[in-house]
Amino acid sequence: MIIKFKSEINPLSNIEMGNQLFLIGIFFLPSIFILGSILLFGGLIISLKKNINIFLKDKWNYLLILSIGIIIISAVNITFFNNPYSLSNFNTQIIWFNLLKWLILIISFIGFQKYLLTNNQRVLFAKYFIAGTFPVILSCLLQKLFLNNGPYQILNGLVIWFQKPLHISGGITGLFSNVNYTGIWLALCLPFCICLSRLEKKSNSKNFLILFIFFISYFIFETNSRNAYLGFFIGVSFLIRFRYSIIFIFTQVFLFIFSFFALNANKYLQTYSHLISKALNLNNSRGFIFKEAISLIKDRPIFGWGSSTFNFTFNFRNINNIEILKIDPHHTHNMALELAYNFGIPLSIIIVSFVICLIIKSILKIHKLRFKFKYSQEEYLINKAWIVSTIIIFLALLNDISFYEDRIGLIICILFSGLRCFIKDNRYSLNEVK
Repeated sequence: MIIKFKSEINPLSNIEMGNQLFLIGIFFLPSIFILGSILLFGGLIISLKKNINIFLKDKWNYLLILSIGIIIISAVNITFFNNPYSLSNFNTQIIWFNLLKWLILIISFIGFQKYLLTNNQRVLFAKYFIAGTFPVILSCLLQKLFLNNGPYQILNGLVIWFQKPLHISGGITGLFSNVNYTGIWLALCLPFCICLSRLEKKSNSKNFLILFIFFISYFIFETNSRNAYLGFFIGVSFLIRFRYSIIFIFTQVFLFIFSFFALNANKYLQTYSHLISKALNLNNSRGFIFKEAISLIKDRPIFGWGSSTFNFTFNFRNINNIEILKIDPHHTHNMALELAYNFGIPLSIIIVSFVICLIIKSILKIHKLRFKFKYSQEEYLINKAWIVSTIIIFLALLNDISFYEDRIGLIICILFSGLRCFIKDNRYSLNEVK
């Protein structure tokens, strides 16, 4: 993989500046976020400047432009006309600050399509995404061995690797601040690793990718994140040949048994028992958050309460209930509810329907290309990996909002952007089956 990745550096000189910034930004995004985001932003500006007319011709983007309008109207309504916080000390400026973040992510979906239009561009993204994940694996390995008392930072906090103590985080976090963020990043990378390992011809590169898949799989389970577990099994089930999936499952069972007996049986028993009980308990804190979110949405169904206000309104409503206040949620833990709470039910319906349509249309297209046409193996696998990754993040967003982590948010937008490009891409190698 290292040899293969080095061979991909030279072609960067043969592609346009915006695409170079995009790929290098992907590489630095998880480990040096400030640098990665600046590079991605630079690529986004170049893309929008050169292709705004093309983007405006895509009817799919009309819904997103409408969504931007609804988001702005919601903020104006709360700030100037129907302010639910006028009798409290809540500063509504935070609504505008977080609104800007939502707008950037929506615009990113549109702008990054320029760099994902062809299969070759999507393959390049996958390679830089995997290469950029190497520091994440390294940080997890270091945390597992000895660097677990972070955060560690340089350049006056511009670069931070959190490396949280395991007894606080509840699992491996690596350079991320939360086990769910680490788990979902690894789960999203896994399908691309499996895809490229199946396509790789050189034995050294193939063995490196298989080893990388092993570490990703191991640290997914070390995060103790349910969303990451689900992502792992989805990735393995849809992308690995059956005999290999059996090997991987037995490998993970072996690792669990080894950890159980050789390291700390009592700790692992408590951890996994707790996860199972949480998953089966419908009356847990997550369920109460959902109920409270639905109740708040009913009060302001059209334009919502404003971005990043859920923690305030939740606690304000339950100010006299000390037990409930201990939950202290920062968001609704469900993307559909989060959109409806922030900006109203109409926007939630638009965005959720948009995402579901993207996934369904991409599945129908790859199914048609696979069975009606002789679709090339590389194009089939890379696009299948792309679909699997978007399904993983879609399911994860049903019970958590990892979207708010800036790096995860950008990757989510890029994945859905690539999905849109796959749907409209007609440049592939195939022959109709007779």
